[in-house]
Amino acid sequence: MDYELILKSSKTEIRKPLAKAHRPSLTRELFDGESFVIYDKGWFTTYQYKGLDISDIDGGKYEMFIHIKTPEFETTEPLLCKDNQIFNEMLNGRKVSLEGNKLFLSI
Repeated sequence: MDYELILKSSKTEIRKPLAKAHRPSLTRELFDGESFVIYDKGWFTTYQYKGLDISDIDGGKYEMFIHIKTPEFETTEPLLCKDNQIFNEMLNGRKVSLEGNKLFLSI
């Protein structure tokens, strides 16, 4: 599996590579009782858990997406928060916010 974080604004689309992490509990958590799929590598993170360099990104508001690619499957999906909670986080002058259930980055 390959993962990318995609940041989309009205003017541009930026892609940042992500890494995968081993999470054996996902297979148990996502088992639907019928079809057995191994989801152990279905967890994404930053390379060596060091975060992402976003210093090269121009100011603006970006909706956040995850791009997932395997030899048999490829999809791009918005990053969502499953709980409808108030979510505003300031990180070094950048704001990550929740609007509805979609995540946005404002620089």
